Amino acid sequence: AAIGPATAGALLERGITVDVIPTRFVAEGLLDLLRGRDDVAGAKILYVTAEGARETLAAGLRDMGADVTVVEAYRSIVDGQGAERLARAIEAGRIDLVTFTSASAVKGYVDAVGEDLALRVPAASIGPQTSDALRETGIEVKAEAEESTLDGLTAAVISAL
Repeated sequence: AAIGPATAGALLERGITVDVIPTRFVAEGLLDLLRGRDDVAGAKILYVTAEGARETLAAGLRDMGADVTVVEAYRSIVDGQGAERLARAIEAGRIDLVTFTSASAVKGYVDAVGEDLALRVPAASIGPQTSDALRETGIEVKAEAEESTLDGLTAAVISAL
């Protein structure tokens, strides 16, 4: 199973065929789809995820009776390059919209430019969890992708601008 088509495509490039992709590309969408199956209870599931990811999927699978092993295979890190240039662009009013693909990106952005500057520019979000992270930070969500993909985010940006 994969939450979205980009992950399914990356797996296929490595010879792994995905059998299940939800129509809503979030953990809740995958859980909704799997709830209707009779092969989840008792199944041994390897959940490969990011360090610090939400527990939603693993907890939901366990609630369905699956034996879930979670492996944190990667993590997002902020390299800081470009932060000063971005801060200057925000101060000069040259940024109309900032795009985000994850809650960790929201945190990285605020850490990079500072809360005061981060709050000056509205945002476009790839999906509901990222939008929640933006709102919790106080950043205006001007657009949210209807489909949690890069194409969906692109469409939201075009619509917002």
